[in-house]
Amino acid sequence: DGNNTSIIVNIDDKVGESIFKKSTLSSKNKISFSIHKKSKIQATDISQNNNNLKFNLSYYGETFPITFKFGGYFNIYNVLGVVGCLSARGYEIKQILDSLKHITPVPGRSEYIISNHFNKKPIEIIDRKEAIYKAIEIASKEDLVLIAGKGNEEFQEIGSQKKYFSDREVIEKFLQERKSKN
Repeated sequence: DGNNTSIIVNIDDKVGESIFKKSTLSSKNKISFSIHKKSKIQATDISQNNNNLKFNLSYYGETFPITFKFGGYFNIYNVLGVVGCLSARGYEIKQILDSLKHITPVPGRSEYIISNHFNKKPIEIIDRKEAIYKAIEIASKEDLVLIAGKGNEEFQEIGSQKKYFSDREVIEKFLQERKSKN
C-alpha cells in the first residue's frame, strides 16, 4: 500500500523538482529538501570557516542550529537527505539531531586538515609555463602538484589573443629536460 511509500527529493535539482511536482503521493509522503527554495527541510544562514560548517536546519517550520567539523555544500545536501529519510521513517527531531552528531566526513572529500600547513610564502608567477615549471621544480618527492583551472582546454586566451597551450605538454617537456640534465 502507498501509505509507507515516501519520496525524499532535493528540489534545488531540476530533475528532483520535476519528480517532486509529478509525484501523485500525498503531500505527507512527499518530503522536499533544499538550500535555495522553501521546502519541508531546508538549510538557511549557511556559513563556513576554516574548520566549521554551520547552518540553521529548518524542519517543518522549526529551526535548529547545526555545526559540523567539515565543509562543502554537497555535504549539506547529503545531511538534508539523511534528515528527510529519518523523518520519513518516523524518527522524532530530537533523535534525528542526536544522530547528526555522529556524522563524520568521508576522508579526503573537502576534509579540513589543520597544520602549521605551510612554511613558505606563496609565489606569484604570471606566466603559466613558468609557474608550472617552478611548481614541479620546488616539489619534493612526497608533494602533490595540482595544476588547476584549465582542464583539457588546449588554448590560452590573453586579451584578444588565443594561443595554443597544453599543460600536459609543458609538464612532459619539463620532466624530459630535467631527466636529460641528470
